[in-house]
Amino acid sequence: MTPIAKSKSFRAVINKNTRVLKLLNRKGIGEFLETLEGEVDITISEVKSRTHFQNNYYWKVVVRVFGDELGYTREEMHEVLKKEFKVESTTKLDRDEFRDYLDRIIRWASVNFQILIPDPDQEED
Repeated sequence: MTPIAKSKSFRAVINKNTRVLKLLNRKGIGEFLETLEGEVDITISEVKSRTHFQNNYYWKVVVRVFGDELGYTREEMHEVLKKEFKVESTTKLDRDEFRDYLDRIIRWASVNFQILIPDPDQEED
């Protein structure tokens, strides 16, 4: 019987200027590599969906800050935002659509609730 090959996906970012590949979950990659031996295949593919950074910013900053100010849990705030902006699923949004979604939420929070959501570069990832 042929053993089942282990496979796992990890995200990385390529710096456009230096062409250096930065691994986003080095610990997880290291742990996974410890379970392997011998020859492996490495596949690199471009990500069109929202980025790791966008996702972290959404959950750790936008949803948290907005939810804390209005008294919602993160999951409740996420549902409120999807309903308000008529988004069935944020996982289906590509990078640009997700950026637009974030921008609309930030403007809405500021104009309608006077809630200032920090810019991504003001928060650590």
